[in-house]
Amino acid sequence: MRPNDYAVERTRLNRRVYHSALAEWLMGRIEKTEKIVR
Repeated sequence: MRPNDYAVERTRLNRRVYHSALAEWLMGRIEKTEKIVR
Protein backbone atom coordinates (compact mmCIF):
# COMPACT_ATOMS: atom_id res chain seq x y z
CA MET A 1 0.00 0.00 0.00
CA ARG A 2 1.45 3.32 -1.05
CA PRO A 3 1.47 6.32 1.32
CA ASN A 4 -0.78 8.16 -1.13
CA ASP A 5 -3.42 5.42 -0.89
CA TYR A 6 -3.16 5.61 2.88
CA ALA A 7 -3.75 9.37 2.81
CA VAL A 8 -6.79 8.97 0.56
CA GLU A 9 -8.20 6.27 2.83
CA ARG A 10 -7.64 8.45 5.90
CA THR A 11 -9.38 11.39 4.27
CA ARG A 12 -12.33 9.19 3.31
CA LEU A 13 -12.57 7.83 6.85
CA ASN A 14 -12.35 11.29 8.41
CA ARG A 15 -15.05 12.56 6.06
CA ARG A 16 -17.32 9.64 7.00
CA VAL A 17 -16.82 10.31 10.72
CA TYR A 18 -17.44 14.02 10.20
CA HIS A 19 -20.62 13.43 8.22
CA SER A 20 -22.03 10.96 10.74
CA ALA A 21 -21.31 13.41 13.58
CA LEU A 22 -22.95 16.20 11.58
CA ALA A 23 -26.00 14.00 10.89
CA GLU A 24 -26.34 13.11 14.58
CA TRP A 25 -26.09 16.80 15.52
CA LEU A 26 -28.75 17.73 12.97
CA MET A 27 -31.05 14.95 14.21
CA GLY A 28 -30.60 16.19 17.77
CA ARG A 29 -31.47 19.73 16.68
CA ILE A 30 -34.56 18.54 14.81
CA GLU A 31 -35.75 16.56 17.85
CA LYS A 32 -35.28 19.59 20.11
CA THR A 33 -37.16 21.79 17.66
CA GLU A 34 -40.06 19.32 17.52
CA LYS A 35 -40.24 19.28 21.32
CA ILE A 36 -40.39 23.08 21.39
CA VAL A 37 -43.15 23.12 18.75
CA ARG A 38 -45.29 20.62 20.67
